[in-house]
Amino acid sequence: MPPSAVLTVIDLETLRRELSEQFVGANFGCLRDVNSVVLEDLRAALSNGREEAIQKVLTANPFLIQYVVDRSGHHGIWVYPKLMIKSPGSDGTAGLIPDYLVATKSSLGYFWHVVELKRFDVQFSNSDGSGLSPDGHKAVAQCQAYLAHFQDYIDTVSPNTVHLRI
Repeated sequence: MPPSAVLTVIDLETLRRELSEQFVGANFGCLRDVNSVVLEDLRAALSNGREEAIQKVLTANPFLIQYVVDRSGHHGIWVYPKLMIKSPGSDGTAGLIPDYLVATKSSLGYFWHVVELKRFDVQFSNSDGSGLSPDGHKAVAQCQAYLAHFQDYIDTVSPNTVHLRI
């Protein structure tokens, strides 16, 4: 469709349906999803302070996540909330379940991200600004474990997302 074309409501619904189907099982979001009600829901969840309340709003409104994902492109976002990317080991080691496995689209193509939420009261740096706090180190290590597994075992993660373009 030419960039100068005016999209009808039917065109937008068709485009949204097509984009939603690109990543089966993911929640799709786009800029048109953001409105004052969504932002008020997010403010209320942030005020609540519980990670679960924030996650509920972000899962229902995935485009909000796009604003915290560096170089996301803002052409759409697909999120898989709480998707297990590594099963628990038979030796009792824990599996890996990030808060969100995210696909974004930019002019350069698709990109994958891991998003891990923390409560607003978690201190990520030392009070003197000298580096990461113990909680900050734990959060970074957690995300690094997700990304390392994702990169090292892409053939295992891909079937979990029902998507072959990972």
